[in-house]
Amino acid sequence: MGNYPWGPHGPQSGPNEVTPNPTPAYVPPPPNPTPAYYPTSTPAYGAPTAGPASYGGGSVSYSGPILPKRKGYFMALILTFLLGPLGLFYATKKGALAMLLFLVGVPVALSAAGLLPFGSASHPFAVLDHSSVMDGMWTLSVAFSMAWSVVAVNSHNSALKARS
Repeated sequence: MGNYPWGPHGPQSGPNEVTPNPTPAYVPPPPNPTPAYYPTSTPAYGAPTAGPASYGGGSVSYSGPILPKRKGYFMALILTFLLGPLGLFYATKKGALAMLLFLVGVPVALSAAGLLPFGSASHPFAVLDHSSVMDGMWTLSVAFSMAWSVVAVNSHNSALKARS
C-alpha cells in the first residue's frame, strides 16, 4: 500500500516530486477569426439593422431617442408624506440619501456630543430607540423631504423641457 497516509488512491507521486499540470497549454486563436455576421454596408447613426437569424432576426423601426418621463408633483408629495425620506427616492436619489443621513445622523451626533437628554456619549445609537426624539425627527424629515421633492421634480421637469 505504500507509506502514504491517504492509501492507494491518493497521489501517485512522491513527496519530493512535482506533479504535472493537468491543464493544457495555451492555444492561440486563429489569425483571422470569422464572425457569423458581417454587415453589408455601414448604416447611418441610429438606423436599425437586421441581425442574423440566430439573434431573433428582423428589424425594429427607429422612433427617436428614449427620454426620461416627466415626474408628477402629486406623486412626489404623496410618496414623501407616506414614506418620508424613502419616498424622496422618486424625485431625487441624492436628496433621499441626504435626508436619511439627516434622520439618523443628527440624533446620533447630538447624542454623542451629550446634547440630548436621552443620549449618552458611550452609546450614541441608543437615542434611536427613544420615540420622544425620533418622532420629532421623523416629522422634521418628512417636512424637509416634501419641500425637497417639489424642488427636485421642478428641476427634473425643467431639464426635460430644455432638452426637447
